[in-house]
Amino acid sequence: LPPKTVLYLIVKTPSQIIAVFKKSVKSPSFSSQVGPFGDKGIPPGSYIVEAIFSPEKQESEKMREILADTKEMVATSSIIVGTPEETEERISNRRAELASQLKELVCLYNELNREYEAQKDFNEARWNTWLLKWQSRLETIKSLNESHKGKTLVLDFPLQENVLNEIICDLELLKNRYIAELFKKNKLIFKALPSNDTRDPDLLKKTIQDKLKTSSDFFMASKKSD
Repeated sequence: LPPKTVLYLIVKTPSQIIAVFKKSVKSPSFSSQVGPFGDKGIPPGSYIVEAIFSPEKQESEKMREILADTKEMVATSSIIVGTPEETEERISNRRAELASQLKELVCLYNELNREYEAQKDFNEARWNTWLLKWQSRLETIKSLNESHKGKTLVLDFPLQENVLNEIICDLELLKNRYIAELFKKNKLIFKALPSNDTRDPDLLKKTIQDKLKTSSDFFMASKKSD
């Protein structure tokens, strides 16, 4: 490639792009440092680096003309950050965190259903007091998940992390459905936030149960570690 050719270097996992860097070539043979990555860094693990050349993405019109007849090219290389032991430790820690959070969601789901059933003779003060504590525990899981995103750029368990977030959303919807039903039965006014989700409580419960079931391997892993 001639001098001043612009390349794009992409660092990624099989499921996520970590970072994109721009590199201007100074000679036909060149090397490039990938990074730095700010204060987050890259956790230990296996990654892919792609060097992409595209005639259409050259910054100057002159370079676009010079390289107009050149085909787009992609070079790929795998890299390993850290030792295998460091990678295994990080993955093991994240697995344990997810297992703990998913177990807590099981508890929150069961407790929400039990408390709703216990409110046949509705006591608004008791319900609100209980609900504040329940919501606080749910918010703790949400904040732990957000904190994890700030520490690492890699999704180690994308399926389980997505399921965890979906269960949190479904639990909040189920909570609102229960509140609406309790208030309606007792001729009280409840103003829920607008939502396009029209699932009734029974369908929400079935959905949550199915999602918790898909994470059963994490519960088993957590029991072994305990």
